Amino acid sequence: MCECIPSLSMPIAGYWALRGGFTPRANPRYPNAHFPQQDMFRQPRSEFFVSFYHRSQESAKMFDAMKRRVELAYEQRRKSEANRLQKATNGNTMQYLERIPLSKNVTLTIEIPNAEHAGMIERMEAWCDEDSIPQIMQDTGVLIQFPDLAPDAKNGNDYVNRVGLVTLTGPLANVEQARIRIRNFTPVAISFPLKTLKPNILMKDVKSVIDKAIAEKLINFPNLEIMVQSSQLSKDPVPSCVVRGVPSHEGDICNACTALHRLLLDTTNDNEHGSAKIFSTVMDIPAVQQLAVTGVPDGYLIRTISLETNAIIYFPTVADRHFGATVFYLYGSVHAIMKARKYIQGLLPVRLIFDVENNDLLSPVDASSRELFLRDTERDLSVMVRKSRLEGEQLMTNDTLRNIVTIESEEHNLTNVYAMRHQLLRNSALENEPLVTTKDFDFFKNDFKARIAENNKIIAENSNDSLAKASSLLYSQLNRNKQSSSLPAVPVLSPPTINDIASLLPPMHICQEILQPLANENAPIALAVGGSAASKYTFGILVI
Repeated sequence: MCECIPSLSMPIAGYWALRGGFTPRANPRYPNAHFPQQDMFRQPRSEFFVSFYHRSQESAKMFDAMKRRVELAYEQRRKSEANRLQKATNGNTMQYLERIPLSKNVTLTIEIPNAEHAGMIERMEAWCDEDSIPQIMQDTGVLIQFPDLAPDAKNGNDYVNRVGLVTLTGPLANVEQARIRIRNFTPVAISFPLKTLKPNILMKDVKSVIDKAIAEKLINFPNLEIMVQSSQLSKDPVPSCVVRGVPSHEGDICNACTALHRLLLDTTNDNEHGSAKIFSTVMDIPAVQQLAVTGVPDGYLIRTISLETNAIIYFPTVADRHFGATVFYLYGSVHAIMKARKYIQGLLPVRLIFDVENNDLLSPVDASSRELFLRDTERDLSVMVRKSRLEGEQLMTNDTLRNIVTIESEEHNLTNVYAMRHQLLRNSALENEPLVTTKDFDFFKNDFKARIAENNKIIAENSNDSLAKASSLLYSQLNRNKQSSSLPAVPVLSPPTINDIASLLPPMHICQEILQPLANENAPIALAVGGSAASKYTFGILVI
């Protein structure tokens, strides 16, 4: 390995990761002052640290392209050597002509808003001294890859390169550990408008008041970022106070919002500071995933989340998705919107991908039908089996079929996704791999899981893709070999079936009105954003 000796005047604190290169990085153990926002309350920093990190590491697209080149070069070498040996040894082959060995690692894809990628990579936030993407990779041995910063218009349907998709590659148990740490490391911002300030506080003095409270330890949350942002709407010039943190400090986020509300705003009752329904946050949900999050028809999943959390949720209508509307707005008390955010996160899609020898499948795939799409309604997931890129050309008699298996579901259903991997593979292929379970979505009730499963069934049945039809082939294949297999029983988290979703929800009516600040927010409501790109946004309000 080559050695890089930097200038003696340059302090170094870095690490190697895949490819080398110098780039300035903020020291994670000191408050950041590298390209700060003007209104951030941070102490000035005088040191710059350097880490061995290259910009191209961020792109899963580049990594996938390089991987394909290596595979193609290896396969070309196999063919060339086979032709040479056939001429030199009358067809005898040698051991080094074997194909690329299959890895026991798996790849898990999860959704993280693209706007948060840079902050997670650059380690410039107040909480980055506790954890970071490089630290997660080092501790778990999992490769974490981020997509391109901008989508590729020529390959818009390319799943690997889609903006917002983060891939985790490594042993299954380690991948799950990395996923949990990444979720706890994904930033969340809570804001509230600075209206009804106390009589002794002027708008221009808000920053100094907060600064003084921080200096006197009245507001003491070192792992959070507190800032005052000017309004982006000319019609509503009232600035907002923003609290940014990570889910691992959820308690601090809630306490900081309450403390700031008590410090700045005037209320008739002190109890209103903790339960005030003026807080808000946003979530960026790609248009292709919004039906799975809102529910078909009438957004009944969002309505259920609103009922469970007492949060008010604004979401784009079907018409606005054609104009690229992707933002969900959550309003209510800080505890309500944090809980609603968890619910929506549990509805985001995940994919578990792995390569496997055909003989290692409990039910090997027939060579005449290499592409299979199987819908498991019991576990609410889909299984896709295709020819693996690593299969190559059959040059030797022991070159058997190779498959790439993709198991797709929602994040709350990861326990069943991991269980399905065990159900598909033989014990010899698993090599004592532990059965991994998830617990971060245990608050999902069985009836809510049943509504999710029903929604996914409706989406699959109405899909234009002929492959997205439910199939009983999975059960027939597994049951055929179940008696002869020594595979241990796999727990199935199967919620009860609900046939009539509408009958379980409160009655509603739909009206149209211009969005205005809500004077009475005692009842939770879900709102569907309507309108067009050429007109003002209106909201279809679903009153509960």
